[in-house]
Amino acid sequence: MLKKHLLKIMAVFLSLALWLFVFSSSSFITTQNVQLTLLPPSGNAIGNDVPESVEVTIKGPRALTRMFFKKLYKIEIQVDGNINESSSLTVPIAISRDRLPVGLNVVKIVPKSVDVTLERTIKKVVPLKMQYVGEIDSNYRLVKEKLTPGEIMIEGPIGEMRKIGKLMVSPLDVSELEGEGEAIVGLEPVSSKVNLLTTVPIKFEYLVVPRKANLTLTVPIRFLSSIRNIKTSAAVAHLELMTIDSSLISSLKDKIKVVADIPEQISGSQEVELKCELPESIHLLQIRPKYINVSVK
Repeated sequence: MLKKHLLKIMAVFLSLALWLFVFSSSSFITTQNVQLTLLPPSGNAIGNDVPESVEVTIKGPRALTRMFFKKLYKIEIQVDGNINESSSLTVPIAISRDRLPVGLNVVKIVPKSVDVTLERTIKKVVPLKMQYVGEIDSNYRLVKEKLTPGEIMIEGPIGEMRKIGKLMVSPLDVSELEGEGEAIVGLEPVSSKVNLLTTVPIKFEYLVVPRKANLTLTVPIRFLSSIRNIKTSAAVAHLELMTIDSSLISSLKDKIKVVADIPEQISGSQEVELKCELPESIHLLQIRPKYINVSVK
């Protein structure tokens, strides 16, 4: 027991000796950049540009200053204010005394204050806009371009939000697009004051097809009507079609249909639009005629 008691006394003595050594050593002045974070009141945001960091100078024993700066990676300051639209105020930059170990003193902080404009935060939905680089081969064309989602919700100070009518998608090289497919795309950088509230990946769906048809068909028109004695200006339609995989044409021909939906009540001669029903892998370039005249015999 006596031995354990003596060991405890020695440990306390050594700790005390270490602290006495630290505090009795020469004081050093150390300067370091520290991240600055301003916390606006709920429902408000910082509307102007403020420094991202401040220069903090501390005086004290070298060991303590090193330990202090390892822990002081940022200074957070709660900004007080209550506004409806916008308000300007000066916020002092300081390190609270309870964060400073005994033996350390703050010599200076540069800047010692920052001017802040508080603005009310709002949310709004803005559309996304594609950007393209490169060129598609002159024998092909882009016939489908779809972004999902097509719009996203953002949040920020009202002054900054008024400047934003749309968000641009990062440029996509269309020279690399072939056939039908999809790609995950990103957004061009936006103001650091604006938060993106939609975090899902943005998907771009595309279809690149030849400019000229590689399949021409004559298809009988199917008339959808309960009227039996109708007269039409055409019985067949001529289709110019395109398919990416020509090997599928023979197996898909029977699935290609042209339909005329005849109204139940016909007064005299009436124009009806022809509609083409196609498998997903075949695309319509042109239909002739596009409209037919229908009348009761």
